[in-house]
Amino acid sequence: LYFTPGETMRIGLYLSQRTQSPVAGTIRYELRNLWGEVLFQGRHEAGAVYGSQLVDELHWTVGGNIPHGVFLLRLFFEAGGKVHSSNEILFTIGEDALPLAALAALPKAALQAAAADGRLRLTNAGKEAAVGVFVYGIQPEAFLMVDKNYFTLLPGEVVELETATNGLPTDLRIRAINVDPIDQKR
Repeated sequence: LYFTPGETMRIGLYLSQRTQSPVAGTIRYELRNLWGEVLFQGRHEAGAVYGSQLVDELHWTVGGNIPHGVFLLRLFFEAGGKVHSSNEILFTIGEDALPLAALAALPKAALQAAAADGRLRLTNAGKEAAVGVFVYGIQPEAFLMVDKNYFTLLPGEVVELETATNGLPTDLRIRAINVDPIDQKR
C-alpha cells in the first residue's frame, strides 16, 4: 500500500469476534516512522461487538518526518488491561510505477538474536527498523512453530518469541527485508 505526500489515507478499523459472545474493549492505533517516532495515534472504545463490525475510521494526511519513504500502522485490541490482539501494516510513499521501491532501498538494520529454552530474543540495537522479520527452521524436516512472524522491530525494541518443533532438532534462521540472514542455535 502506498501513498503520496499530502494524500489523505482513510482506513476502516474493524473488530471481529470468532465466538458467540460479544466482545468489548479498546482499539488503539499508532502510525510510526521507521525510527519509531509517532506520526499519529488514537484510540476507540468499542462496545459489545458481534461478528465483524466497523468500529472507527482512521483519517490522516500523509506527511511529517517519514525517513526512507516507509511508515507503519500498528493496531492493538485491549480488554481487561491486556493486549489480546495486535497487527501491523507497512505503507510506502511512492510512485505508481514503483510502489515498493522504498522497501528495497531500506538501510541495513542491526538485529541481534539469542535463543534459550524454546525462546528467541530479538533486539534491534541499531538506528534503523528491521522490516519484515521472519524466523524459520533451517532443517526442513523439523516443523518449527513461532508465535509471531513477519513483523517490524523498531530501533531499541526487543521481542521475546516462543518456538516449538515437532520434536526434531532445528537451528533457526532470522531474516528481514533489510537484515542479512542470522543463523541461531535453538
